[in-house]
Amino acid sequence: MFGLLHSVMASSSCKSFFRRLLGAYDKYYRLFYSLFALLSLGIVVILQFSIKSFYLASFPLLKYVVGLTTGVPGVVLMIVCVRKYFFQLSGVKAFFEKDGGDRLESGGVHAYVRHPLYLGTLLTLWSVFLFFPLLSNLLACMAITVYTLIGIRLEERKLLDVFGERYALYRRQTPMLIPRLSFPFR
Repeated sequence: MFGLLHSVMASSSCKSFFRRLLGAYDKYYRLFYSLFALLSLGIVVILQFSIKSFYLASFPLLKYVVGLTTGVPGVVLMIVCVRKYFFQLSGVKAFFEKDGGDRLESGGVHAYVRHPLYLGTLLTLWSVFLFFPLLSNLLACMAITVYTLIGIRLEERKLLDVFGERYALYRRQTPMLIPRLSFPFR
C-alpha cells in the first residue's frame, strides 16, 4: 500500500491535479507529499518490527563481512543524498526560495549511478536482513527491492519527459544502480 500511494502521489497526473486544486499554494505539495511519505513509512516500519517472525539461519561471517561492507556504505550514501537534496526533496524550500524548476543531477554520486539514494537504501536494507535474518525481513527486502525496480522505471519515464535527450544521454552513460568498476591497472 505504501508503494502504491507513493507512486500515485509522485505521478505527474496527481501533481497536476493538486496543482489545479491548490492554486497559489501548489508550491507546498512537495512538503505535504514528504510529510505523508514519512508518516506512512513510519507506520510501515512500526508494523514491520512488531510482527512476530521465524528466524532463518544465521551465518556470522556473512553477517559481518557482507553486512558491514554493504550496510555502512549504504547508510553513508543515504546520508549524502538526503543531505544534498533535503530542501529539494522535502518541500521545505517552498518557505525559503522561489521554485527554480527541475534540475538534472549528473554530478557527484550521480556520476556513478543514476539512483544513488535507492542504491543506498537497498544496500542498507539487505544488510539489516543479514544482521536480523527473519522471514518478515526477507519478505520486506524482496518487496522493497521489486517496488524500487518498478519505481525506477516509472521515475525514468518521467525524467525522460522532463529532460528529454539530456536524460537519455545521461541514462546511456551512467548505470542505474550498480556502478561500473574501473581499475587503474589494465
